[in-house]
Amino acid sequence: MTGNIFDEAKRLVSARDAAEHYGFHPNRANFIPCPFHPEKSASLKLFNNGTWHCFGCGKGGTVVDFVMELFNLSALGALCKLNEDFNLSLPVGKPPSKAQQKAAQERQKIQKISDNYEQWRDNFISLLNSAFREGHLIMLNWPSKLTESEILAVKWHEPLEYWSDVLTYGSLDEQLEVLEDRSSIELLCKRILRVMQKESAA
Repeated sequence: MTGNIFDEAKRLVSARDAAEHYGFHPNRANFIPCPFHPEKSASLKLFNNGTWHCFGCGKGGTVVDFVMELFNLSALGALCKLNEDFNLSLPVGKPPSKAQQKAAQERQKIQKISDNYEQWRDNFISLLNSAFREGHLIMLNWPSKLTESEILAVKWHEPLEYWSDVLTYGSLDEQLEVLEDRSSIELLCKRILRVMQKESAA
């Protein structure tokens, strides 16, 4: 059994595909209740790059890992189940050709780019939400005089929420627009948060 067949299964079936096939219903943010530990709220995220991660128990990985955990199978057993349940017609047990090996390497490169973007997006959303929260708190309890950072937080309150929503729910084209402006947006967030931290410390 070669890794290329595993790679092909991961390309053809995402963790979300498997979750939905086996009875789970992701919410708008691609979260489902984690089947691997008791919980009251959904903490397992199904990422757009085909992987998954539970923020409650810490488990995660590829669709193969998901099926392994869900049905208590070995990696090979999970691969065979995916092959059967999704009619993948993978040549299980057959050595890959050179063309298949090259294609697998290209997919790995693309996957790495996708993984890096997914990680950046999650971190950037957290930064946006932190800056948005500052403005929200100010508007709940207006001070008699606004500092420079507080003015920025209030002024950019709605755009911060918009950028966060776009990165969470928007189309790829919409996300790319935010990506192009990421440097200026990140600087704005840091000005709001960093300056406020210094002023609070003073």
